[in-house]
Amino acid sequence: MKNKVIFQMTLSAVIIAIIAVMSYVPYVGYINYGVVSISTIHIIVLVVALLFGWKHGLVAGLAFGFFSLFIALTRPASSIDFAFVNPLISVLPRVVFGLVAGLLFDLVKKIPSISLRSVCIVASSFALTIFHTAFVLLMLWAFKSTLAFGDNFMNVLYVIVSLNVLIEMTAAAVFVPLIAWPLSRAFPQYNPYKNKYKEN
Repeated sequence: MKNKVIFQMTLSAVIIAIIAVMSYVPYVGYINYGVVSISTIHIIVLVVALLFGWKHGLVAGLAFGFFSLFIALTRPASSIDFAFVNPLISVLPRVVFGLVAGLLFDLVKKIPSISLRSVCIVASSFALTIFHTAFVLLMLWAFKSTLAFGDNFMNVLYVIVSLNVLIEMTAAAVFVPLIAWPLSRAFPQYNPYKNKYKEN
């Protein structure tokens, strides 16, 4: 039991460290162009949620959100970054994203057929990325009166971010399985592709 607790704490620390590095290294966690950026960190959140379940998915989502907030406070790259100073825009959607991803993948891993399970992992990665972006857009819309951005800017922003999701969800559908497969060999007890998945 003690070893399991130490492992879980170490795993959480490693997840947070990876997301911190990706957040602060240019063009790794965020690929900036113009007023917005394409995120790749959501892929890590999805991989964590897939392999380790909703608790670590929640940790990854929380780290994603808090480092997004820290960047907005300390190193804004564009005018839109100032919107993410609001934790209801930067943190809340990412926390919910990590939690929902973990819960959904926990259900997917109970599918008896490995081939169907693999398809559902890809489809879920795709759908969860849309959910994440839609939630961020919803919060931007909800707080647009506090952002001091003009209506034209907000309309353009909605269009650009909506286009971003096409890239992000395609990347998630491709890279989540590609990353999760070799990692599942390193953590066989969490392998979502094994013949009979058993909860740990």
